Amino acid sequence: MASYERTHVQNQLVRHYHDRLLREANLASLLTLPPDQLRTRVEALVGQMINDEGRLITQNERTAITKAILDETIGFGPLEQLLGDPFITEIMVNGPQAIFVERNGVLQSEPNVAFMSEDHVRHIIDRVVAPLGRRIDESSPMVDARLPDGSRVNAIVPPLSLNGPTMTIRRFRKTPFTVDDMIRNGTLTEDMAAFLRACVTARLSVLVSGGTGSGKTTLLNVLSGFIPSDERIITVEDAAELQFYRVHPHVLRMEARPANLEGKGEITIRQLVRNALRMRPNRIVVGEVRGAEALDMLQAMNTGHEGSMTTVHANSPIDAFSRLETMVLWAEGASQLPLQAIREQLVSAIDIVIQESRLPGGERRITSISEVQGIKHGDIILKDIYVYEHKGVSDTGRVFGDFTPTGVVPKDLPRLRRYNVGIERAQFTPHYIESELGVELFKNPDITEIMINGPDTVYIESGGRMQLLEHIKFRDEQHLLNVINTIVAPLGRRIDEASPMVDARLPDGSRVNVVIDPLSLQGPVVTIRRFRPAAFTGYELIERGALTQTMLDFLRGCVVSKLNLLISGGTGSGKTTFLNALSAFIPDHERLVTIEDAAELRLTKSHVVRLEARQPDQYGDGEVTIRQLVRNALRMRPDRIIVGEVRGAEALDMLQAMNTGHEGSMTTVHANSPRDAFSRLETMALFAESGLTNSAVREQMTSTLNVVVQIGRLVDGQRRCLDISEVLGIENGAVQVRPIWRWEQTGVQDEMVRGRFVPTGYVPQCMTRLESYGVSVDLKQ
Repeated sequence: MASYERTHVQNQLVRHYHDRLLREANLASLLTLPPDQLRTRVEALVGQMINDEGRLITQNERTAITKAILDETIGFGPLEQLLGDPFITEIMVNGPQAIFVERNGVLQSEPNVAFMSEDHVRHIIDRVVAPLGRRIDESSPMVDARLPDGSRVNAIVPPLSLNGPTMTIRRFRKTPFTVDDMIRNGTLTEDMAAFLRACVTARLSVLVSGGTGSGKTTLLNVLSGFIPSDERIITVEDAAELQFYRVHPHVLRMEARPANLEGKGEITIRQLVRNALRMRPNRIVVGEVRGAEALDMLQAMNTGHEGSMTTVHANSPIDAFSRLETMVLWAEGASQLPLQAIREQLVSAIDIVIQESRLPGGERRITSISEVQGIKHGDIILKDIYVYEHKGVSDTGRVFGDFTPTGVVPKDLPRLRRYNVGIERAQFTPHYIESELGVELFKNPDITEIMINGPDTVYIESGGRMQLLEHIKFRDEQHLLNVINTIVAPLGRRIDEASPMVDARLPDGSRVNVVIDPLSLQGPVVTIRRFRPAAFTGYELIERGALTQTMLDFLRGCVVSKLNLLISGGTGSGKTTFLNALSAFIPDHERLVTIEDAAELRLTKSHVVRLEARQPDQYGDGEVTIRQLVRNALRMRPDRIIVGEVRGAEALDMLQAMNTGHEGSMTTVHANSPRDAFSRLETMALFAESGLTNSAVREQMTSTLNVVVQIGRLVDGQRRCLDISEVLGIENGAVQVRPIWRWEQTGVQDEMVRGRFVPTGYVPQCMTRLESYGVSVDLKQ
């Protein structure tokens, strides 16, 4: 009988003899015994109790009861069985009967593991935190702690937790991962590992970026193990997780301290980083930057502590820098720093950004290794050196793909060579698949994207899936240039070293982008986006599972009632498709002005004026920007303005247009979530250099935008409306949005992502306006 498979009667016996043991035995004396003697003594006591009561219990049951009593007395109750499983990395207690684990990277339910009650969960939480001098109750309902084996514990209880007492345990291997382990697990390749070892040896400062559970700390452990043994390292962590001190002879570890029961004695990460600078470190390794300490870490990297490392929660390298910018602004006095000054400090401090992700199947992958190039036109420039190409999902739900160099040769290669690390240029040569392009590719109506990444690599998107055409290959770069010229020459455009970029349109409306040397470091690159003869309607999107009828009815009501909409999503997620579909609901009598960088919208309205930005000619003259077009559109008496995508300072003009009599306008933005969308819009609006403060921009955004639609492209290529949220305003300086619907992924079956749309139960404030326009929507469907 396993301890976690006890019946109700057996649970009662465990509780009964546990209570008797507490009453009748000298527990303090028992707990001083070695584990073997303690077990023997408890078995004897429990056996005597059973004999005294005359119960008929088998030896197996006696053993199980004794183990359960020991677990309850000196262990962690039902969790002991899970804590003994070396393949479990996370234990999540969502309630007495809801236990989940992450085993081998996959989230799993543990239906046979349960607590007897919420009080039982609370008892185990108290068992964890009491030896640390911490408490958890209504006045202090959250706590971070550490188990004796080093596992990290977070607990939260009512009134903050609506599920009752909950607990999350992050476990660590007894033997830390090595770089060889990571290569065997497919996290990176040998070439990537050699490059990262060279970067650490050559004292390049490294930022590891990724989401929760993506493996940032594991990677930081491995990278820190590359630091030469003659250097002094100081580690600073919120909760100690780094373990490379076991292999490095000169490591001083420091851990932040929370406030005590009286609210005193707190030592923050920032204080520790500042103190570390006075301890003569060669390098400082910060487990994770989360706040104002980011500024001190950057200054440390910039003042003689090259080769330092840290991690940050972010979805991409660019997002990582955006988060660091925000953290720096939190530092006392830093709010007055110009954004340009902060970015200059970032690019001078950080050399390499490693993006790590946890894939849908639980695998951890380094999805990119990027080098910081500098600042251009106010933006931080990164170049990917290695990337992970996701190719699909297996029958078992595991994501598969390939790592590949991009062809970018690191600008720090001379520095790496000075450290004799054995890195050669050939290591960064792209491994393109032999193939050749055929003319029929342009005639296939099922293909929506053609991507030619130099003479050796051609991708297409067909039916929503990205495909590599292994059988297509150009002979060389000149062959590819000849094909490019057949595309752009009929349009009166030219492409050469003086004009190495071109945007154009084919006669069928397909959009073409070409980049060649010297801007492209991997030869000529061509991207062709093709369009259906007719735009998708909202009802076709329902048929494809992109959203539900109720969600579409709500969005139709938002358009009809002239609410301002923002559509957010990544590249290729279907933002323009959604914008097209929603625009169809605009009443025919209204005058529309559409503005695009490259015309893609195909509205069937009778009163539409279409404007398209213009690139400068070969002499740099004649450029007309999106911002100029937005400003001009205000003088064209539009009822609504639709901007295909805001990417820069025109965001401010678009917001002002929405706020000055052009209600019901719409636009799209590249972002991973509604909150990220507002962060991007805020940054864009600041590019306008209008003198507005960050808070003023936020006020303008929240008073202008009513609803945010988050679109996403799933791992199998399907497009989904991931989130529909209402904009509520500003609270504590942050933009507040409230989701109305969410997409919940339930799994992967037959290489297709499965899930459902779930109403959150929130009734948006804008429903009153929809009803005033005669629109009624049942949000529960």
